Amino acid sequence: MVKSIDAIRNELIKENRLSSQSIQDLKWYLENDPRPHMSIMLATDAGLKALGSLMAKHLEHNDDFIREVTVGCIVGRLFLAEYALKAFELAKNDPYDNVRGLAISNLGAVLDKLDKKLKKEIAEYIYGVISNPTYDSLYRDCAYHSVVVAMEIPLEKWPQAQRDPDIEKLVDKELLEAFRKKYEIKVKV
Repeated sequence: MVKSIDAIRNELIKENRLSSQSIQDLKWYLENDPRPHMSIMLATDAGLKALGSLMAKHLEHNDDFIREVTVGCIVGRLFLAEYALKAFELAKNDPYDNVRGLAISNLGAVLDKLDKKLKKEIAEYIYGVISNPTYDSLYRDCAYHSVVVAMEIPLEKWPQAQRDPDIEKLVDKELLEAFRKKYEIKVKV
């Protein structure tokens, strides 16, 4: 019999780890639950990188909330760089703003783990979003979060989240220039 998600969560809280049976039960939820967001978050909270491939299939889920949770967990929290290309595709093409925003905001967490070509392509995209006023402020703010993470800015120095950010005032121009140089981004004139 498969344990409930609540029982698995309580075990993680109480023991600060999961038994092998609970991990197997979590796998079952990742493979069979039509709304797997809780199992994805629990696997992430437990640091179960080995379940990354089971979680990653939900990057294609028809529910935008599930895609959003999944990209945030596997790229932004578990730092599974092997899913950066899919996260990049979501950042550029997902039909939902929330998925695109979370995808781009988490790419900076894995940028330095990527091969040179993909790293450059993603860095150029992030820089281009921040530099292009045709993107909305919230999406540009999400892209800037990737810069802050990629440049290893300590958490206490991160810009405060804002409901409607004034991106022109929010962006540290020196940090953005350091990002451009680090990733060898050519400025188009």
